[in-house]
Amino acid sequence: MPLRRKATDVRATTTIPPLPSSSITFTK
Repeated sequence: MPLRRKATDVRATTTIPPLPSSSITFTK
């Protein structure tokens, strides 16, 4: 069960950085 939670954490962390980065580049 701990593996499933870690998989979601990794995906959320990988999806969070690209989102703000794209927003900053688009606004610039």
